[in-house]
Amino acid sequence: MDFLYQIDIAVLRWINTTATHPILDYVLSLIADTDTMIWLLAPTVIAVAVWGGFKGRVFLVLMILCLLIGDAGINWAIKTTVNRPRPHQTLENVRRVKLTSPTTYRVQWSEPGPVKNGRSMTSGHTCNNVALALLLTLLYGRWGALAWIWAAAMGYSRIYSGDHYPSDVLVSALVACAYTGLICCAACWLWHKGAPRLLPKTYARHPHLLH
Repeated sequence: MDFLYQIDIAVLRWINTTATHPILDYVLSLIADTDTMIWLLAPTVIAVAVWGGFKGRVFLVLMILCLLIGDAGINWAIKTTVNRPRPHQTLENVRRVKLTSPTTYRVQWSEPGPVKNGRSMTSGHTCNNVALALLLTLLYGRWGALAWIWAAAMGYSRIYSGDHYPSDVLVSALVACAYTGLICCAACWLWHKGAPRLLPKTYARHPHLLH
């Protein structure tokens, strides 16, 4: 385990302190900033709900389930059980890169101290965006698979900013794939069981929920 931990630290150091650039500082801090992205996300959700058709609405329902069951339930349970401190909470010389406005960012160096609650494992940002990419792939095929580029950039940004270890991001991706797959299987089962009776016309047009 110590060998794997040393690899984890080495990859973290390379991404967080060696392979850095001011352009990466800005772009990756922007990608990971929820407050900024919410302004883009809100109109997108409304547009998908209104004009996205059957697939778009299925995507929104499944994504909401992933956020409720996966992020608020499973991820939070893992975070509180594992209780792993973030890199910047326990390691010296970790760069913290944060967006301070839509056009500016701040770089600070870590100041480790006593940690009451560790929330490094899992990464909610990574889980939610892997769930999004997997759902879009299942619903829209190869065009939807382009969302994996965004999910990968999000995971990388969380290591770059000093908020997560590489192992956090890797485990988060696996966890998100697992619970998203289970949610999709359950949704398909319920669709085949209930839709023919409750929504016969819709079921006739869309006998398969995901493709």
